[in-house]
Amino acid sequence: MKALEISKSSTIETIIKSVNDDFIKQNMKYSLVEFQSDISRLEREKIINSIKKYFDIFIILKTQIPQHISAIEEYLSYGVHGVYFWDNFNGNANEQLRKITYAIKLFPEGLIFAHAGSSRELVEKMLEKRIIPVVSSCNQELINFIKNHKDFSPIYSKYLKYIPILEENICNFTLVENIKLKMQLESLNLRKKLRVKNVADSFDSSGL
Repeated sequence: MKALEISKSSTIETIIKSVNDDFIKQNMKYSLVEFQSDISRLEREKIINSIKKYFDIFIILKTQIPQHISAIEEYLSYGVHGVYFWDNFNGNANEQLRKITYAIKLFPEGLIFAHAGSSRELVEKMLEKRIIPVVSSCNQELINFIKNHKDFSPIYSKYLKYIPILEENICNFTLVENIKLKMQLESLNLRKKLRVKNVADSFDSSGL
């Protein structure tokens, strides 16, 4: 999954151009964004809102698994539609998975992803917890294992058509599908609006 890396020096103009050049012109319907640590929460929220203003796409945050699960509430306040946790699972994998599982309580099912490398055991644990595994590239055997797994079907949502992380080829979207996409995004944005506002208000009141 290719990420758009956003630094302190990135301007809104360059970010919008990158989204357009790297994703929209390739008929992609999602953007994977990664923020450098020196960008504030409010700046991240403004950037996400700017992308939404110009494009009807899913916006997925690429980030490490946080030390504290409260950080996942901050991710929600940015206004992103989902999260991709890209860490290598070294050490206490069960504790790391517990933190990721918390994100499923906040974000729509089928929009929480995690890097599983080439570990079939880790893939099974993720699917059991309703996390979408992202495997090492070109591992078609493991991709087929995911698609045919009994726990994959329940979490294979309508969103994955637009975020084809398990496919090599990008879908050709018709006008009808683009209209459906816009309606799904509007529904997600409206559903999350109050929740995002509550999280943002709690950060503001705490001075963060």
